[in-house]
Amino acid sequence: EETIVAYVTGLGLKTLEAFERDNQPTITVEPTLEAFRAAYADARKIA
Repeated sequence: EETIVAYVTGLGLKTLEAFERDNQPTITVEPTLEAFRAAYADARKIA
């Protein structure tokens, strides 16, 4: 018999509230390398 304990801490950067201040639209990318590359290229044009 074993006991496993998980204690998760952080600065809140993993919560959705941390991103609510950022009003940038999100996108959905198909799970292909080609789609990722196209989306990444578009995102770099905006930034």
